[in-house]
Amino acid sequence: MLRIERVDRRSFFDGMTPGWMLGVVGYVLAILTLYFIPAPGGIDITPCLLRQSIGLPCPLCGGTTASVSLITGHPLVALAKNPAVAIGIPLVALWIVCRVGFGITLRSTLPKPLLVALVVAIVTANWAYVIHSRSSAEPSNPANVSGVKSSRFVAPESISVARPPFFSCIV
Repeated sequence: MLRIERVDRRSFFDGMTPGWMLGVVGYVLAILTLYFIPAPGGIDITPCLLRQSIGLPCPLCGGTTASVSLITGHPLVALAKNPAVAIGIPLVALWIVCRVGFGITLRSTLPKPLLVALVVAIVTANWAYVIHSRSSAEPSNPANVSGVKSSRFVAPESISVARPPFFSCIV
């Protein structure tokens, strides 16, 4: 199923564009910023547009929390927040170390349609887990008209106007 191959270590960087590298650096900086500069209470900093607009968590919801949990040494918390991210980040890091450090890579011997079906199944299973864990763990929000649950927004008591979830970050 997997075949180990020797590759040129420098070939890892051949397909990387400056935008790709900037995106990775930006992601790491965002994770560190979220860890060291906590958000003030009552402000919704949910970066997921799908969750803000229709209230449904995306397959990567909880990924930022899982990343921070991994960085701070809490792998079980990361696994509970988003299993795909909690397992994927260490696997990708291991793959990069093996590829760049030792010139070793893994090649799949599975046909591409089967590989695509496997990835779709993993993403779907992770999404089902994320939806289930968010729906069973979140209390309902009294300021929410649509009935969609959101655990990050805490409505100030002085404001009694109900707002849709997309505008929950505006106080």
